[in-house]
Amino acid sequence: MVFKFFKLVKSKGFTLLEVLIVIGFIGLMSALLLPNFTLGKQSLALNRSAAKLSQDLRRAQEMALSAKEVNGAIPSGYGIFFDLDYPNQYFFFADMDGDDVWDEGETIETVVMENMVVINDLSLGSSLSVVFSPPNPDVHFSSGENSASISLIVSDVESYKYSFIHVSYVWDQLLTPRASCDIGDRHECPSSFSALAGDPPIVYDQIHYSIQFMGSTFWYIYSYKYEKQEPVISGPFQKNIDINSIGLIEVN
Repeated sequence: MVFKFFKLVKSKGFTLLEVLIVIGFIGLMSALLLPNFTLGKQSLALNRSAAKLSQDLRRAQEMALSAKEVNGAIPSGYGIFFDLDYPNQYFFFADMDGDDVWDEGETIETVVMENMVVINDLSLGSSLSVVFSPPNPDVHFSSGENSASISLIVSDVESYKYSFIHVSYVWDQLLTPRASCDIGDRHECPSSFSALAGDPPIVYDQIHYSIQFMGSTFWYIYSYKYEKQEPVISGPFQKNIDINSIGLIEVN
């Protein structure tokens, strides 16, 4: 009897309501899990970049211990150069002239960090050279200090946006717009559009209409003003790589 009952239920299949409930449940679980997945992905990217940087510092240290040749000569040191003007990369270099700083032409390798991972802060200024000199190896910092710290964060670089501020209507001669939204019809410009890190903080877009009045031509100009929004940190993710004068490297 029980077998016949379950066979009858099975033969009827699922109702539309049951299907909608299952789909709704799957959608709810996806909405809850997706943000955590994204944050976890960013955290892993930051951890990998911090680990890679610490390994490169140790690689420079090991090259100084072995006095490894570069282009047939033994450099005065091997190091890594950081610059906040290049926040998503750093430079592995050979100090050929012995000045304990990175110079043009001394780069061995340019290391680009993972997507959205950037150098947020250098404890000793806007740039920093960390150099290991053979044979001990001794550690030298371009600032002359005895220690340094490099801070890495996850930054959503895509959050650079030009956000709409206001529109004004003026009678004037024909002017060339300083910037546009890079679409065909600028009057369909969205409320915000992408910007690059080096773009100006404020840009304008203008649409011109000519009007004939009593034998004269006038230009009716719609002037749109946009202001660039700075990027925001996607999450509370930060890693510090600390190094001292005896070559101890720590990731915190």
